[in-house]
Amino acid sequence: MRAGLSTIEQTLTAEASGVLGQSIAEARRRNHGQTTPLHVAAALLSSASGYLRQACIQSHQNSSHPLQCRALELCFSVALERLPTAQNPTSEPPVSNALMAALKRAQAHQRRGCPEQQQQPLLAVKVELDQLIISILDDPSVSRVMREASFSSPAVKAAIEHSVNTSASAAPRLFANPPLMNRNVYLNPRLPLGDEVTKVVGIMRRAVKRNPILVGDSEPEAVVRELLRKIESKEFESEGIFKNVSVISMEKGISMDELGGVIESRIRNGGVVLDLVISNGWQRWGSWLQDLGVSFG
Repeated sequence: MRAGLSTIEQTLTAEASGVLGQSIAEARRRNHGQTTPLHVAAALLSSASGYLRQACIQSHQNSSHPLQCRALELCFSVALERLPTAQNPTSEPPVSNALMAALKRAQAHQRRGCPEQQQQPLLAVKVELDQLIISILDDPSVSRVMREASFSSPAVKAAIEHSVNTSASAAPRLFANPPLMNRNVYLNPRLPLGDEVTKVVGIMRRAVKRNPILVGDSEPEAVVRELLRKIESKEFESEGIFKNVSVISMEKGISMDELGGVIESRIRNGGVVLDLVISNGWQRWGSWLQDLGVSFG
C-alpha cells in the first residue's frame, strides 16, 4: 500500500497531494476501510484554498446563500457517516477503485490539456488541483451528494473550467465573471416540489421543534409558495391536517390591528401560517408577534 500511495503522490502537485493526504487521514479517523471520492470532496470543501467552495458559489451566483455551502458540508458529513467501518482498520486506508479511477481521469485530462506534457513519461505529468476537483465531481457518489444540497456538478465544473481558461494574469480574480450560462445550469425551478413540500409539512407537524435545516433540490421560495398554495386550496384536508389554518400574507399591507385580531381568533380555533417577507422590517414584526404570544419553532 505504501508503495502504491507513493506512486500516486508522484502524479500530483504538492497542493493536490496535500488534499489526498487529508482525505486519507479523515478515512483513518473514521475507521473506514478505504479512501473514497467522498473523502476527497469533503477535504476539498474544507481546504484552505477555498477553490471548490468558491466554484460552488459562483456556479449559481444569482441564487447563492451563505448557508448553502454549510448545507453541502453537512451533506458530505452525512454521506461519510453512512460508509461502513472496517473490522481491522489500517493506518492508511487504501485508495478505493472509484478514487483510483478519478485520479487516472485527472491525469488524462491534465495530459491532454498541456500539449508540452504529452511527450513526457506518465509519472512526470503532475495533476493540478483544478483537474483533481473536476475528476472528483465526475464521480457518481459525489454528484449525488451535490444534488442533495441543491448544487449541480456540471455547473460547478463549468465554473472551474472557465477559470482555467482565463489568462494567468487574471488568477487573483478567479471566478470573478463566470459566463451567464454557467450560472443558469444550476437547477430548473419548475422541478416537482412534492417531496420538498412533504418534508416541510412533516416538520411543521412535529410535536417538538428542533429548527432543522431542510435540504432539497428546489429554491426555498418555490417550496414555500407551493406549500401555501396547497394550504389555501385545502389540499391537505383529505389527510386530516391544516383544516382550520388560515394563510395571512404580510405583502398585502395588513395593519397590525387587523393582524392581531385575526391571529387571536384563529389561534383559539386552529392555526395561522404567516407569509412573511424577510426584510429589515422583520424584527419589528417578530417582536410584535412575540408580544401576542406567537412562538417560532
